[in-house]
Amino acid sequence: MDGTYGFVFSGAYGIGIGVFTIKNGRFNGADSGGCEYKGTIADNPNDRTLLVKVDQFAPNQGRIAQGISTQPLIRGRTPLEFSLGPNFADGSPFMLDVPPDRVTVMIRRIPIKYRRYAKGLKIVPNG
Repeated sequence: MDGTYGFVFSGAYGIGIGVFTIKNGRFNGADSGGCEYKGTIADNPNDRTLLVKVDQFAPNQGRIAQGISTQPLIRGRTPLEFSLGPNFADGSPFMLDVPPDRVTVMIRRIPIKYRRYAKGLKIVPNG
């Protein structure tokens, strides 16, 4: 399971891309909206899924795909907990319940050279 993963997502108010890494049960990532993710991932012995517990840190005054405006703090923090199936990185779309809405996500394992983007990435338009 350790590795670097790319993901795309779509919610009621937006779309985005991101990168996360898994190493020794730690989950760290970032997305194009400026959000960062830090937490854990572990095998769930009851049902062959992976339990992810992360804090999502959203930029000040930002919007996340579910459409929540963050609090007027330096950074807004939202705890997230969800399960991933054993084939979570096969690129197939799946839904995650991320209150207050659902988000469609697709994940693929990507080369390790992209792991630096798990610390932050920005989309810059050409021109």
